Amino acid sequence: MPIHRIRLRGFWEVTPLGDGRTRHVRRFGKPRTLDPGETAWVVGDAGPAVVFLNGEEVGRAEAGPFAFEVTARLQTRNELAIEGALGEVALEIRG
Repeated sequence: MPIHRIRLRGFWEVTPLGDGRTRHVRRFGKPRTLDPGETAWVVGDAGPAVVFLNGEEVGRAEAGPFAFEVTARLQTRNELAIEGALGEVALEIRG
């Protein structure tokens, strides 16, 4: 089935954490109602990094690509935070 990819580009708030790491925060709206059988994933390239959605840790990434399923955690408005190195990040809707 096709994958719909929404790149999370644009403004990321960056805050130094004081231990050589940084926290990158990006807010976004829920893209649409998911059809039965569809799932939402935060995917990207980062690391090492810890990934949070709406204040809850969703996973830890070593250097390289990551993918974390977040369907049940999506709200109308969302806050994605990545503590550590940041590359390209997207929200994928998979069917």
